[in-house]
Amino acid sequence: MPNDKSEKKEQARLTVVKQFRVSGKDIGTPTTTDETIDVRTFNAPHAQVNVEYGLTLNMGNYETARLTVGVSVPCYVEEIDDAHRFAAGWVEKRLSEQIDAVRSKKSSPF
Repeated sequence: MPNDKSEKKEQARLTVVKQFRVSGKDIGTPTTTDETIDVRTFNAPHAQVNVEYGLTLNMGNYETARLTVGVSVPCYVEEIDDAHRFAAGWVEKRLSEQIDAVRSKKSSPF
C-alpha cells in the first residue's frame, strides 16, 4: 500500500513568456509579459480539455476587432468536469479583459 509521500502529486515550476501583437496594425514591438506557474506532471495516461471562445467587435468606422482566447488543460480522466469548469472560467475572464482593453482604445489606433 502506498504511503502518503508517494501519493502526493508532483509539480514543477515553469516561467512562461507571453507575447502578443494586434494583427493588421503597425504597433512596433510586441507586448511581452513573464509569469511563473506551477506545472503538474502526470504519472498515468491523462485527458485534455480544450476551451476556446471568439468574438468579433464592431469598432465603428467600418473596423472590427477579432478576439479569440483559448486554453488547453491536461487532467486525469476523472477530473474532466472540474478541468472544463476551470478552463471555461479562465477563458471567459481573459476574453472579458481583452474586450475591455479593446473598447477602451476605441477612440485611438492600436
